[in-house]
Amino acid sequence: MKAYNSSVDLMTSDLKSLCAASPSLPGCSIWYACQRGNITGNLCADGLGPISMICSTAQREAASSLAGCKNYKTVCNSTATPKLDA
Repeated sequence: MKAYNSSVDLMTSDLKSLCAASPSLPGCSIWYACQRGNITGNLCADGLGPISMICSTAQREAASSLAGCKNYKTVCNSTATPKLDA
């Protein structure tokens, strides 16, 4: 569980960096809404929903090649379609 938590911390840090640099990336508006409490549930859990929207290659996201997606692609199946159930 410790390795998972460390990975989530890294991906959350990556999400912050990705959205600070490019707030129009898909997933950033969702992440901001999660941070404000406007959206809750699985989509917001650990920030993994929003970062998967940015880094998953399943939706042919151009951002998946960014350096900020490296930790996501290492830990997660980047070709899997993100689960967006709230």
